[in-house]
Amino acid sequence: MIETNKTDVIIFEAISKGISELESQHQEFESVRSSYIEALEKQTNKFKEIAKKIEPIIIFLKENGYKFSDSNNEFATSEGAILAVTNEHIYCYTHGELVDKYEKYNLNKSKQIMISQALSEIKFSVAVKGLLDVLNVQKKAINQVLREHQMLIDDSESLE
Repeated sequence: MIETNKTDVIIFEAISKGISELESQHQEFESVRSSYIEALEKQTNKFKEIAKKIEPIIIFLKENGYKFSDSNNEFATSEGAILAVTNEHIYCYTHGELVDKYEKYNLNKSKQIMISQALSEIKFSVAVKGLLDVLNVQKKAINQVLREHQMLIDDSESLE
């Protein structure tokens, strides 16, 4: 007969309790993860819905040489809507299912990622605002040209 000492019993009980807690925590983790994935899918679908409506405007602006900029006017591109600028990356939506993710300090280095991945890295509201900013690209360009034109006029008048 095998003799069980108190230490073995304590270890066995601790392991049993630990496994039970792990299983419970895993169920909670799976529930939260499932909820997260569902929310991300909803955001992704809503983003795609908005993007599909705005895509003809992006194409028009690109074909006519307009520049897209971020909300702070720090970065500009002719590629498409700047969705967000983080400490390390610039997210740019051009069309379709992908987002270009540029390294902020090396714009030659980029990769394409799925919309859902971009939305898991940046806030949905920020990405949608960046997408909707496309509607103001032409107005921003007109205002910029008007300011530059006025500066030329002012400069010319100062010479007279």
